[in-house]
Amino acid sequence: MLTGGDLRGALDTLHAIGEDAPANFARRGVASLSRLIGSELTTLSVCDLDSNHRSVVSDAPGAISPRELEVFDRYFHAHPLVRAHGRKPGAVTKRISDLVPTHAFRETPLYNDYYRPIGIRHTMAVPIYIDQRLLVSFVFNRA
Repeated sequence: MLTGGDLRGALDTLHAIGEDAPANFARRGVASLSRLIGSELTTLSVCDLDSNHRSVVSDAPGAISPRELEVFDRYFHAHPLVRAHGRKPGAVTKRISDLVPTHAFRETPLYNDYYRPIGIRHTMAVPIYIDQRLLVSFVFNRA
């Protein structure tokens, strides 16, 4: 159950994100949401479903290198969250562990080549925009 403080925090976060929109939406979003939801790395992920490419804005600039983005793109369509959310308007917040058992996911090349090297063990995506070409999500990552 949400407390009055929780609700106020959520409303303050929405205000901060939209304050200067759209020019700074991504930066304000990752900065504000990382304070509201516990996350070591918060990103706005823009997935181009036609080109199998993801671009990222992070609350920790440089946390995901160009090489790591290439690795992610290599496994783009194997990613459980991309499969669950892509081209599905109305998709809801999911964790990878909602879609694949943790032990099974940790045996995948995606986990071993991308998540393990950057120190991420848990990921939750909140889709905010989906159409036939784009999947845009705020993503919360924890060690």
